Amino acid sequence: MKSIEKQVLGLIDIAIKVQVKELIDIYEVRGYKEITIRNTLSQLKKIKSIESVSRGTYRITEYGQKAAKSLNNKRQHIHEPFDNSWCVVIMQIPEKHRKQKDAFKLIITDLGFAQYYSNIYISPWNYETAIRTSLEKLGLKEYANIIKGSFSMTPVTSEQAYRLWNIPKLENLYKQEKQWITKNFPNIEKTIHDSDDLTLFNSYLDLDEHVDNILLQDPFLPIPLLPKDWIGNRILKLLTNLHDLIGNKLRQNSRYCKFIKK
Repeated sequence: MKSIEKQVLGLIDIAIKVQVKELIDIYEVRGYKEITIRNTLSQLKKIKSIESVSRGTYRITEYGQKAAKSLNNKRQHIHEPFDNSWCVVIMQIPEKHRKQKDAFKLIITDLGFAQYYSNIYISPWNYETAIRTSLEKLGLKEYANIIKGSFSMTPVTSEQAYRLWNIPKLENLYKQEKQWITKNFPNIEKTIHDSDDLTLFNSYLDLDEHVDNILLQDPFLPIPLLPKDWIGNRILKLLTNLHDLIGNKLRQNSRYCKFIKK
């Protein structure tokens, strides 16, 4: 899932029902073309995350709610203790189901799984419910299995995790996010008090996109598997605090309040 898809899914989830025109009006101001938003909605509908209520109106599905919740809950693992129990997904999906296989691999990658061996993916966190739901929705239940347990012979080390989850790429992502915050929010109080509704809402969505991009790329590995002095958690907390500050301001009297989490 792309960050724009996750954000649109989140807006539909919060607003309950959303007209296509509302989303187009919001995102055209942000530099997105109408066709991009329509294609995003088409993709979300294709994977059954949203459904049509009436012509030009969508709502999130139960599956879409579960998918959004699973991704948003990834950050809850930041302070969770790790007991060396792993969630392992083994798949042997026939070529005739290539599209479903690609969709499933994208889902588990978004959840933070890394490829351990060919057709074997691992995560230090238990996503069994989300995986079962995805397999059933994609019609792949008979071609995959889930195992939970520890690696008794060759435990996953921090050095191995560094390679499996491409930690250097993740570090670079957080450094870029830090630079972006420094450039765009040098004085958050001034931004909140001096900006009009639309400018604030766009700042809110900017932050939302950056948070979503992190949620899609960061597996939120246990502390023992991360480098010392890991900057990721600090940057994510800063982004989230800025996001909440603007969201609280908008909830008071904004016409965009239907898209702000209560």
